[in-house]
Amino acid sequence: MDGRGRQGRTQVRRLTARWGLAMGCWALLGFPSLGLAGMLDTPLPIFSDGKTAQVVGLLPRVIKKDNLETVVACTNLDTVAANIGLEVFDKDGVLVNSIVAGNGEILNVAVGATRTIGTGRPELLTVDHRILMIPVLANGSGRVVASKRNVFCHAMVVDEVHVIVEPSICPTCQVPTLVSAPVWACGNSILDPFEECDDGNAVGGDGCEGDCTAGAPPICGDSVVTAPETCDPPGSSVGGNGNLCRGDCTVCGDSVVDAGEECDDGNGINGDGCGNDCKVTVTTTVCSATPLVGCLPPAASGKSQLQIKDQGANGPGPKDKIQWKWFKGPSLTQADFGDPLSSNGAVYKFCVYAGATPSVVVAMQVPAGGTCSGKPCWRALGTKGYRYGDRGLSSDGVKKLILKGGAAGKSKILIQGKDGNLPLPTLPLGSDGPLIAQLSSSDPNAACFEQSFSQAHVTRNEAKQLNARAP
Repeated sequence: MDGRGRQGRTQVRRLTARWGLAMGCWALLGFPSLGLAGMLDTPLPIFSDGKTAQVVGLLPRVIKKDNLETVVACTNLDTVAANIGLEVFDKDGVLVNSIVAGNGEILNVAVGATRTIGTGRPELLTVDHRILMIPVLANGSGRVVASKRNVFCHAMVVDEVHVIVEPSICPTCQVPTLVSAPVWACGNSILDPFEECDDGNAVGGDGCEGDCTAGAPPICGDSVVTAPETCDPPGSSVGGNGNLCRGDCTVCGDSVVDAGEECDDGNGINGDGCGNDCKVTVTTTVCSATPLVGCLPPAASGKSQLQIKDQGANGPGPKDKIQWKWFKGPSLTQADFGDPLSSNGAVYKFCVYAGATPSVVVAMQVPAGGTCSGKPCWRALGTKGYRYGDRGLSSDGVKKLILKGGAAGKSKILIQGKDGNLPLPTLPLGSDGPLIAQLSSSDPNAACFEQSFSQAHVTRNEAKQLNARAP
């Protein structure tokens, strides 16, 4: 660089880019679509001192593009000296230079040292070694190699057509352009096109090998923590109770609702609403054999309704429905409902009893926590209550459950189930006693809620539909 280039008023335009934004620079400079021909399938070279080479970075389509020269700056972060080299491929993937003594390589780069190797004579940078290429290239690619894995490189493309000129001498002269180029490299936590994985390190045995190829899948119970596991107790087995493996090694019975599980109550016991396969099971054992005592009715009359539709006539169908409205209740707080937000939170049971000696005819359960259609099934309604929503109808066909507190006359409950996943009773129901609908929670401190419908208030009881409305 001459003296004029060092003047304080020199304007050097640099279009810099971080790695994540480098593709924007590619578009700015008009680079064509990226290609990997040759860089991935050409055998790796041997350095002139006999050491084998390994890939530490790829430079797709940046060599000799519109008079731009490429410079690679590599720093040796290993514990011993390392060799570095630069191979160049034409647009068809043909190697056009050889790494031999005096060309394409820099030997014995000291620990912590940074050396540069490039294709031309850029005006703005000092290049330690310029490689010699046989043909004149356009849209070529580069492969950076080294004798050690822990060599990290940064690449730049430099315009060598234009030169730095004092603005007062040539105010319209175009100044050189320097652009940071992306280096596709293993171990930078960025999944590049030639990688199967990239976990941010060059260490093998953690699910992603040092060359960014996928390692062996985790084996639950081998006492080896392999990503994505976070623990692996000795003797564990997939589905075994007490197994605390995490990640892909999911376990039923560890009180954590994993992907593929509908519930996980921390045990392997059937008959408690969550089976030993972590699927929600709703049977008559979900509800007590007889109605609970002390449940709260609405505070106002005529504000509770029960509807059961079996449009397939004693069989599941897409138009089936169970709905219970409990409106204008007494004064309630959020705590009166329990807390269903976490996987270990409150589980709700909706039970309908019929007959002179009441027996269970409808038993539905709504689990705590969980994910429904990619979102949490439960959400808080401010500080007044909770709302459950599941368009997939995975838990006994329940689509929604609203629990809302408030002053007397303002509290309400609504449960609605739809389609063919409902535990429908056989209609019509017997007419020898009242219908009793109850909603209770597994939280012992929560209230339970009910409405009793006498036969006089059952307005319809047929093979396809039952309607009841409180007095």
